[in-house]
Amino acid sequence: MPIPCVYRQICQKRKHMKYLQLIIGILIIGIVSCERIKPNKIDYCKMLTKDQSHVNHVDTDTSVMNENNRIRQQIFLENYVQLIQSTKEEGFPNISEDNLPQDSCKYWAVTATLIHMAQAKPEIFFSEETISLFKKEMDAGHLKSEDLVPAFRISFTTNEFCDSLQETINKALQTWKMEPFLNSQPKFKKCN
Repeated sequence: MPIPCVYRQICQKRKHMKYLQLIIGILIIGIVSCERIKPNKIDYCKMLTKDQSHVNHVDTDTSVMNENNRIRQQIFLENYVQLIQSTKEEGFPNISEDNLPQDSCKYWAVTATLIHMAQAKPEIFFSEETISLFKKEMDAGHLKSEDLVPAFRISFTTNEFCDSLQETINKALQTWKMEPFLNSQPKFKKCN
């Protein structure tokens, strides 16, 4: 017995709806999976501009200077987190002098971020996680000891580190094979 026309139209509409739902579902899955594997592209010029913002050139007001310092500390950390995340996903950015001419924004953004973290947040820069990650990047050929020299030289000159960091800083020096590149040693002090 043939299906009445009314029912046949309903069946065809249902069939079309199922196909439409299937296509929409596939598109959504495709978009979501593309977003997940999308690489973390860093705008190095923006990173460098942020790093150099809130510098106390003119202000002598202590409250403004303190606020600028607080903001800068936060920027250093944000830039570092972004750099570490990108390193985990894509490898350490190539800032080696072997590849000249290079992107100056990339070179200075990465170098400034490493310097400022070694100075301002040495407990993060010299952490076990960073030591392991950078060692892995060195073994993979993405990072050279020379790339870390500015961070070490400047932080060793400007900082007096808490003695609680002595072991991890020494471990970083050995693990990253920094000794031949340094002209000074870190200074330590007692901290509470």
